[in-house]
Amino acid sequence: GAGLKARYAREAGLKGILIASQVEGAAFFVGDESQTDVLVVSVAKSIGDHIASWQEAHSQGPAVGVSLSVYKAPFILDLSELLLISLATSLIVAGAFCSTADLRLGSPLAASGERVVEVQPSFPLIFFVSGSAMLVFLYFTMHYLIYVIIGFFCIGGASCIMEFGHLGLRYQFPALQRPLVKNVPLVGPIEIAHVIAGALAVTNVVCWFVLRNTEQGWLFQDIMG
Repeated sequence: GAGLKARYAREAGLKGILIASQVEGAAFFVGDESQTDVLVVSVAKSIGDHIASWQEAHSQGPAVGVSLSVYKAPFILDLSELLLISLATSLIVAGAFCSTADLRLGSPLAASGERVVEVQPSFPLIFFVSGSAMLVFLYFTMHYLIYVIIGFFCIGGASCIMEFGHLGLRYQFPALQRPLVKNVPLVGPIEIAHVIAGALAVTNVVCWFVLRNTEQGWLFQDIMG
């Protein structure tokens, strides 16, 4: 066991040993096996195989080095966490504000009559069944559909940013309601507010797509919703 390996390591004058598990997943040693002054670190089988193959391929070079450090929890007032909480709270406030827009006379966010959808009693059941079926479908096809989902996420995020940006701009700056193009087929008039909001939406989507796998990507993702 690990205790025996640790004893051999101590007798050999070693300060620690790295044990590769025989299965995928690191093993955790408890009880008497952990009562030793030799550092025992367990890694998954795949990591151990990778280290062994690298060492075999570089047998003439230096041995594999492993460095360990004590984990320090971030400060409780982490700036990024506070910003994330603020954005999430702001989204809830914005949702409540927009959902009650029809109660405020003259609000530009109030939905017109043709945009109001009445929910039938059978809708929750249909939503539950179709949603469950879609989750099962995604489970088996996620490797391919993830790119479709990313595409729809970009389109949906851009359209929402453009819609809210357009309404806010034309409300705060009435001069931006002036149409640049009076009639575009299947679209209608294009206002200055449309162009500005569209530029902001496209910029945010492009930034998220480029930075989606980095630490900065979450900011643009939260803005997209």
